[in-house]
Amino acid sequence: MKNVIKGISILAFTILSSCSGTINKSWYISEFSSKQKFSIEVPKNKNVSNANIYLNGSFDGEIYIGRNQNDTIFHFSKKNFPTESILIDFYGGTFDLVLLPSNAKGHLNIRVEIPYHKSIF
Repeated sequence: MKNVIKGISILAFTILSSCSGTINKSWYISEFSSKQKFSIEVPKNKNVSNANIYLNGSFDGEIYIGRNQNDTIFHFSKKNFPTESILIDFYGGTFDLVLLPSNAKGHLNIRVEIPYHKSIF
């Protein structure tokens, strides 16, 4: 009986771990004077609950990043640049980030990771 339970546990772990992963996408920005949109499409068979945004770079001035052009949610300068990932609730579909025009000079790397679990039903 213990072997049956152990076998079922190993099978369940194998199925669940093979049905998960991360969607990654990165962008390099060196022009900040015009609006830019960055998108990631999440397939319908993937269940997601958040997106992690990682920023790094070297710039002077200010940067404005939002989920859409009407809702600026992040305002960065050298003084308050994030050193850890930014976690945003996101439940599927298309994940958009908009870089609004600013006076920044330099470069910025944006990397978005969206962890998922594949629907098995």
